[in-house]
This record gives sequence, C-alpha cells and structure tokens, in this order.
Amino acid sequence: MRRTRSIVSFLAVIAAALSAPPAALAQPGAAGIGKVVELTPPAEVTHAGATTAEPLAKGAALRLGDALRTGAGGRVKMSFDDQSVLILAENSGLEITRHVYDPAAKSRESVFKLYEGKVRAVVGELFGAASEFRVESPTGVAGVKGTDFEEHYKKPCATVYAHAGAVEARNADPAVKGGVVVREGEYTMICEGQPPTRPKKAGKDLDGQLVDLRADATLHPPNFSDELGAETKQPNVRLPPDYPTEIVNQPTDTGGLPPGPAGQPQPPKNP
Repeated sequence: MRRTRSIVSFLAVIAAALSAPPAALAQPGAAGIGKVVELTPPAEVTHAGATTAEPLAKGAALRLGDALRTGAGGRVKMSFDDQSVLILAENSGLEITRHVYDPAAKSRESVFKLYEGKVRAVVGELFGAASEFRVESPTGVAGVKGTDFEEHYKKPCATVYAHAGAVEARNADPAVKGGVVVREGEYTMICEGQPPTRPKKAGKDLDGQLVDLRADATLHPPNFSDELGAETKQPNVRLPPDYPTEIVNQPTDTGGLPPGPAGQPQPPKNP
C-alpha cells in the first residue's frame, strides 16, 4: 500500500511538471551575459528557440543563442561580462554562439558567428593561454587573446583587419590548410576554398569601410556591470581608454549551440 502511494505521488509530480506553463520551464540562454549599450535602429534580435524577431532596445540583456541583425543605418554596441565590446555595423547579422566566463578559474571562451556584414571586437586581455575569443564567418575564422580587430563578410570572402594587437586568421573549412597572423594596421582576405592572403598594410584599401568605436555624438555608457553582480579589480586587463575597468566576479557558463540552428533567421543582404 505504501509503495502504491509512492508511485502515485511520483506520477503526480511528473504530470505537474509536464503540464507546467512554458514560463515555468527552463528557457534556453536564460543567463544574461551582457547588454546593449548603444543602439541606432533598425536592429532586431531573435532569441534562442524563438521563431520570430523582435526590435532590439538600448539596455536589453544579451543571452546565449541570441541572433542579432541590423538594417540600413543600424548599429549595435554590446558590452559583455568579461569586458569585451562588440560593435555590429549596418546590414549585418551576428549570433552569440558560445560564452564561457569564469574569472575564478581563469577561463574565458567566446565564439560569435558573423553571417553577413561587419563586426568590430575590442577584447580585454584576460588569462593568457586560457582565454580565447573567436569571430567565425562562413569562410574565415579570426581568433585572438586580447586585441581590437574587425571582420567583414560578404560572400564569397571575409576580411580581417587588426586595429591593435595580433589576430590569428584561417579559413573556416578545416580542409583548407594555412593560417596567418594579422598585426596592427594590416588586413587579410579569406575566400571560399582558399587560405588567407598574406597580410598587408591597409593604406587606402579600407578607407571608409572600417567600423568606428563610437556612433556620432554618443558617449560611452557607465559601467553596466553594476547591475550584474559583485565586482573586482583586474589589473591585468588591458582596455582602450574610456572603457570600464570593472568586471563581474562570478562565473558565466552557458554552454554552446550547434552550428546553424534550425530556423535561424537570415541577416539582411548588403546593398
């Protein structure tokens, strides 16, 4: 009799869980890992598991699996809990694919997928060899330890440019061998089926094509991490002037997503 009651109770718990409203169930990418600090519309976001996009707002939290896209004239500046800053230019699409950050364990890994357009990344120098940051496009992969760089993608080629530091660049196809190191003021091009070109000084090649750190008449926002949790000074973090020097002293481990999730909205085409 006692066993029968236990089984009935267990089944009741299972039934209650299955009948719970969606809001009570675990949502993909629930943990906030950063926020939008500057925004020029049009810009929208499709959250992991969602089938429709919604307008993006300044101050909006960013989560694993978010797919952001901008239209003509749009621009989004994002700040993450590891003090990295991303700027998505107009007519661009980007997915937050992976983000693991644990300052206590001296570990950080971030992966972003650029579907089309341009993105600039200002990456804090954290934890040496244990720190990894990548931007992947359909043809190119740019990986850094701590620097300021940008990647552009317009089929069939990607362009990687280094504003500061050094960037390791290779083809996204593992079958294509060869990689290069792009240093300050240099760029490389990575086209389908080809290794990166030899890095060279940009000169006038990229005039008018690079992504500005700030939008016109826009001041950098106050330290967003005040809203995320306890802070600690990190003396080994090298950041550009006017960027926050506080980081969140709590781990963020939100896993990753498989490449090319089903239902992924396509970014707008470049003119």
